[in-house]
Amino acid sequence: MNRMASQLDERIATITRQRSELEAMLSSMVEAVIEVDPEKRIMRCNQAAGRLFQFDMETAKNRHIQEVIRNVDIQQFVNATLESQTPVEDVIMLNSDNELFL
Repeated sequence: MNRMASQLDERIATITRQRSELEAMLSSMVEAVIEVDPEKRIMRCNQAAGRLFQFDMETAKNRHIQEVIRNVDIQQFVNATLESQTPVEDVIMLNSDNELFL
C-alpha cells in the first residue's frame, strides 16, 4: 500500500508540474491559443486570445465557444477541425476595416 501511495504521489506531482509548464508556455505566447473539447467548450486559452477576441479568460473557461466568440467563420472552422481526422487550415478575416486575418 505504501508503494502504491508513493507511486500515486509521484504521478500527481508529474501531472501538476506538466500542467504548470503548459500554463507558463501558453501565457508567454504572443499567438492566440484556444483549446476546445469535443463538445466545443473552451478548456484553455491564453491572454493573447482574450485580447484578440475581447473576452475574459477566466469567465470563458468551460463555456461553449459560440457563447464567447460570436463569429460564424470561427465557429465553422472549429466544427471542420473537430470533424476532420487531418489538420485543417483556413484564412479568416476578423475585421474588414483593419484587415485582420487569421
